[in-house]
Amino acid sequence: MKNKLGIILALSFLSIIGIVLLQISWINNILILQKQQYDTEINKTLNDIKIKILQRTAINYGYNPSAINYENSTIQNILLDQLTSIPEEDIQNIIKRNLTNNGIKLDFEYAIIKNGLFLTNSLRFDPPRAHNAYYYSLNNDNSIQLILNIDFRDTYIIQRSIGMIAAALGFTFIILYAFYLTNTTLTKLKKLTTTTNDYFNNMTHEFKTPIATINLAVDTLRSPKIQNAPDKQLFYLQMIKEENNRMLKLVQRILESAKSEESGIILSIASIDAHKILQQASESVILMLRNKDGDIRLQLNAARYTILGDEIHLTNIFNNLLDNAIKYAAPSRQPVIEIKTYNQRHNLVIEIRDNGVGISKEALKYIFDRFYRVSTGNIHNVKGYGLGLSYVKSVVEKHSGTIRVDSVVNKGSAFIITLPLQA
Repeated sequence: MKNKLGIILALSFLSIIGIVLLQISWINNILILQKQQYDTEINKTLNDIKIKILQRTAINYGYNPSAINYENSTIQNILLDQLTSIPEEDIQNIIKRNLTNNGIKLDFEYAIIKNGLFLTNSLRFDPPRAHNAYYYSLNNDNSIQLILNIDFRDTYIIQRSIGMIAAALGFTFIILYAFYLTNTTLTKLKKLTTTTNDYFNNMTHEFKTPIATINLAVDTLRSPKIQNAPDKQLFYLQMIKEENNRMLKLVQRILESAKSEESGIILSIASIDAHKILQQASESVILMLRNKDGDIRLQLNAARYTILGDEIHLTNIFNNLLDNAIKYAAPSRQPVIEIKTYNQRHNLVIEIRDNGVGISKEALKYIFDRFYRVSTGNIHNVKGYGLGLSYVKSVVEKHSGTIRVDSVVNKGSAFIITLPLQA
C-alpha cells in the first residue's frame, strides 16, 4: 500500500510539473503571438502615417493628393523635401490619429531623420534610450526614416493577453489545489487504513483471548478431576463470567462508538450527583487495582457537584478513563489513580490522574480520533479498545463540556473534564 501510494503521488507530481511547464510555455507563446500581432498593427499604422505625411506635403505643393503615386521614389523625395514645412504639432496629430484608428491608445515619442540628421523630433525623444522604437522608411532608398517609440509597449501587450493569462494561471492553480487535496486525502486514507488495520488486529486478539479462556474453562469443568471440587468449579465459573463481561464491554463500546459516529449520541438528561457517579466508578475498578497492588484516591473537593446530564453515558466515560488508567499502568510501579473535583466559576472540573506509562506529544494529537490507540510497542501488550476516548470526547461535548489531556511519558497522564453545573 505504501509503495503504491508513493508511486501514485510521484506520478501525480510529475504530471503536475509537466502541466505547469506546458502552461508556462503556452503563456509564453501567447505573449509572442500578441507581440507579433502588435508589431503587425504598428507596421500597418506606420505605413498609414507615411501616406498621410506624403499627402500633407503634396497639399503644401498644391498637388491633388489623390492623383499622386506615392510609391514612386522620385515623387517621394520631392514631397519629403517639404517635410520641414509641416508643423511638428500636425505630424504628431497625424501619428496619434492613426495609432488611435488602429486601436493603440498609448503615449508615444517620435523623430524623423534624414541621413542621420534630425528633421523633426519630439521633445523627450532620445533614440539611444528607445530600445523598443520602430524604424520605418518614408522613402524607397531608406534615407528618410520615421522613428516611433511607444511607451509601456510590453505592459500593453501583457494587458491585451491578461484574459488568457488569467485563465491559464487559474487553471494551473486549480490543478495544484486538486493535487494538494488528492495528496492530503490519500495520506489521510493511508493513515486511516493503517490505524483501522491496527484496530482490527487488536480487536481480533482481544476477542480471541477471552474466547480461548472460556473454552479452556469449559473443557476443565467437564474434566472428571474437578467434578467433586466445588471451589475449583466456582473459580472456573467466575473466570467464564469475567471473560464474558470483558467481551460484553468490548461490544458495548463498539456499538457506542458506531452510534456516536453515525447518528449522534442521544442523551437522557436528568439532575445528577457527579460525586456519586465517580464513587461508583471507583468502586467498580478497586478489585482490578488491588490485583496489581494499586490504589485509587478520591479528593472530591467541589462544593457544587450537581450537573445536568445522562447518567449512563457519564458513568461509561468515567469507567472508560479509569479502565485505561489501569490498562496503561507502568509495569515498574504500583498503579495509583487520583480523582479530584473542584469548582471553576460555574463549572465542575473533574481530574482523573494516573502514574502510568504516559502519552507522547505526537500521540496526544490523535488520541481522540476514532480507532486510534496509543502505541506501546507490540500491539498485543495492552488490552485497549481504540474507540473509548473518541466516545468519551463525544459524550463530554454533548454535555457542553470540554476535555483535555496533560501527559508526560513514563510519569503518567491526567484527563481534565469541565462540565457546566446545574443552574
